[in-house]
Amino acid sequence: MFHPQDIKLSIFLLSLFIYVNTCIYFDLFYQMKSIGTRIVEDLRKLAEIPPTTGLVVVHCQREEPEIAWVNDIPAKWKTAIYETCGRQLSPTLSIPFKNRGREECTGYFQYILDHYDNLPEINVFLQDDAFFNYSKEHLWHTPFANFNALKNATLKHLHQSRGFLHYGENKGLFGKRIPDTKGYTEGYVVQVMQDLGLPPAKTGTWVTSRPKSSFAAHRDRILANSRETYKLMQQRILNASTNSEAHKRCCALESTWHLVFGEPYDLPKSSTLDHFLDEVGFKY
Repeated sequence: MFHPQDIKLSIFLLSLFIYVNTCIYFDLFYQMKSIGTRIVEDLRKLAEIPPTTGLVVVHCQREEPEIAWVNDIPAKWKTAIYETCGRQLSPTLSIPFKNRGREECTGYFQYILDHYDNLPEINVFLQDDAFFNYSKEHLWHTPFANFNALKNATLKHLHQSRGFLHYGENKGLFGKRIPDTKGYTEGYVVQVMQDLGLPPAKTGTWVTSRPKSSFAAHRDRILANSRETYKLMQQRILNASTNSEAHKRCCALESTWHLVFGEPYDLPKSSTLDHFLDEVGFKY
C-alpha cells in the first residue's frame, strides 16, 4: 500500500513537473512569437527595398540643355551611356560604341549583351532626346517633361507581373501590317519575328505598338530570350549592306520591341503609360 506521504510527494512532483513544463512551453511560445514578429517586420522592410534599376542611353549629338536630364539619374542606378558619335557625355558613364549610323537599337542590344548575366530588375531604355520639348504642343520620345517624372512612374508601375512598359506617346496606334513588304521597313518586321522564334503571323495581321523606342522591361522578360538571339539581331544591323538597310532594320524594331520582350502582336494598353499619365500631371 502507498503511504499517504508518498502520495503527497508524488502529487507534488507531478505538479512541479507540469508547472516547469508549462513555464518552458510558454517561454518558448513567446520566444517563437517574438521571432515570428521580427521575421514579419524584416519581410516588410525587405518588401520596401526598391528594385535594382538599370538605364541605357544611346547618345549621339544632343547637347545642353536638351541632355541635361542625365544629371538627374540616381547614382545607384546601373547606367550606361553608349556614345555612337564619338562624344563623351559623362566621364564615368559614357561608353564608346562603334555603331552603324545613329541608330539606337544596336546600343540597346549592347547593353543587354554587356549585362546579360547581372541585369537589374528594372531596365529603362532611352534615346538622348527622350525629354526634348521641341514645341509647345508636343513632347518627344516620352510623354514626360523630365526624368524624375518618368522615373517615378516607372518604379510605380513596372514589376514582375507587368514586365513591359512602352513610353510612346498616345497619338494613335503605331503599327505594321504583315507581311509589311512596303514602306520604310521593307519586310524587316517579319525578320524580327523570325529571329525571336515566333509562330508565323497570318497575312493581314497587324503588329501595333507606340511610336518611338523608349520603354522599360523587367529582367525576366529580357532573359526570356537567349544571349545569342540578341547578338544575332544586333549583327543583322551592324552588318547591313548599306546604312539605309541598317536604318530600316532599326525602324522595324521600333515597331516590334514589345514583341522582343514578350508582349502580344497588339500591344495592350496595360503595357503602356497612357492610362497612368494623369498621375504625373500630363494630358494630351
